[in-house]
Amino acid sequence: MQNKDRDGFTLVELLVVIAIIAMLVTLLLPAVQAAREAARRAQCSNNLRNWSLGCLNFESANGLFPYGTGYSPPPIERGDPPYNGIGWMVHTLPFVEEQALFDRIQPYFTGEFGSRQGLNHPDLADVVTAQFDLLYCPSDGSAQPLLTEQWQWKGTPVAASNYKGVMGDNEMARTSSFGGNPFCNQGQLECTGMIWRVSGLWKRKMKNITDGTSKTMLIGEDVTAHNWHAMWAFSNGDSGSTYAPLNFKPATPDPETWWDMRGFRSDHPGGAHFGNVDGSVRFLQEDIAQQIYRAMSTIDLGELVTQE
Repeated sequence: MQNKDRDGFTLVELLVVIAIIAMLVTLLLPAVQAAREAARRAQCSNNLRNWSLGCLNFESANGLFPYGTGYSPPPIERGDPPYNGIGWMVHTLPFVEEQALFDRIQPYFTGEFGSRQGLNHPDLADVVTAQFDLLYCPSDGSAQPLLTEQWQWKGTPVAASNYKGVMGDNEMARTSSFGGNPFCNQGQLECTGMIWRVSGLWKRKMKNITDGTSKTMLIGEDVTAHNWHAMWAFSNGDSGSTYAPLNFKPATPDPETWWDMRGFRSDHPGGAHFGNVDGSVRFLQEDIAQQIYRAMSTIDLGELVTQE
């Protein structure tokens, strides 16, 4: 009988090959993840740039920046139905190629502060659930499903957004854990930034921004899993404050401590994006000095920003 050589790997050779493949995967996986996050960051930055430029185009067409309109009629109520306060994103829709959606909403908001019909009108069910790409940061999956726990909309499915107008550095309610300039969201005082729930009472114009348009924040990022104020069309869900440290993330949002939820944060490693009044976008590191961070959110307090 004639012996024949047998082709194939020995067990030791097979284990060596498996070990080499595992090492290569271990080395390559972080690079792949970093490349994916870089793409997500680029998309998020582009979304913020589009919103910021949309606000600039609104200002060019109307002589003022988009604003929030509080519950109707003035004086501002404390949240009793109907919740008809529309936010700055609604005003900006025609300038970010969403004219059709704006046309659906406009008939229900006649007059400066809206009508008594409100966003919770049955005919607007398709509006409060409307979703489009510019609303979302691709690094945060918590914003994309319809949400049912939003403040003042509990039990109603609504669409959220990762992007918020910058109200300044004002504290959220007088019981805030972080301090800041005085609470202003009810309309008794003017906020220090660009957009808040009732900023329609103090319409921002370009001449108001004496701290410099390239140094003043207009829009920032949020993670909806840590904030129950995220409904994109609602004026009590589309703004935030720099009172809290950047990327502060309450572990479990609690409606009884809503005043600590409303800062800016992202799921990007190390910081978050902000769109400025001049249309530029920058990424701020989460370890930015709080004094500087707050100064960048105010429009006319004359703070000297020495680093970014």
